[in-house]
Amino acid sequence: MTPLYAELNRWRALPFVWGELDCILALADWCVVAGWPDPAVDVRFTYDDRASCQRETRFITDPLRLMGRCLEAIGMPRVTEAVEGDIAVLRLGRNVHVGAVWSAYGWASKADPGVVFHAPQNEVLGIWGVGYAA
Repeated sequence: MTPLYAELNRWRALPFVWGELDCILALADWCVVAGWPDPAVDVRFTYDDRASCQRETRFITDPLRLMGRCLEAIGMPRVTEAVEGDIAVLRLGRNVHVGAVWSAYGWASKADPGVVFHAPQNEVLGIWGVGYAA
């Protein structure tokens, strides 16, 4: 099993917990597995529900600000096309955003329960190149 699919299976086995293992912190965990420093070190455990996530990070209304700040801090580049293992912010609806990783099956994100795969036609707001090679 590749490291990416091992990580997706880990997400599947663990509960969604705001501020510990949610759609953004799961991506941060994936970055660490792929060899990057933890991009979420400053936001982990600072919120515990949707409202406090918004208050502490502004992810709900401005997800690119949070993702950009965290990923730029570790030197991860923005890219225009995703390859397997790259991460992104998707817009699923008005003020509904998720962090997701590109896989052979489309965009995958941590959800409750497990992992959700999103259709490729969802609006991608930003992509970052993890540089993962299976």
